[in-house]
Amino acid sequence: MVNEQTENCPKCNARWRGEDIYEHFLARRDNGDVFYANKTDEEILETASSYGYTLESPQYFSHLIGIEIRGYYDGVAGWKCPACGQVWNRFTGEEVGEERRLLTPVISITNKNN
Repeated sequence: MVNEQTENCPKCNARWRGEDIYEHFLARRDNGDVFYANKTDEEILETASSYGYTLESPQYFSHLIGIEIRGYYDGVAGWKCPACGQVWNRFTGEEVGEERRLLTPVISITNKNN
């Protein structure tokens, strides 16, 4: 099943797991990013915590693309691999092939009622 915690594409094996969120913000500070220049490690940790990061449970950025389809669902309806373009249904984890096929159940139900 594909979800936001999946680390590699089951189709092409591309790595989706990005960098450690806390380490990302530390690096920005240490590389001279003006916004983070005077932040302490504790303040950087507070910033990372807004992404769900804790020292006990580190979180990572992801390269996985969330697909939202307006008028279908208010939020991510599917996941897309940035390397091979394969799409999965967010709720079932099933491979759907392409973005428009995320709508198939809605289209089928609509056509039955007409």
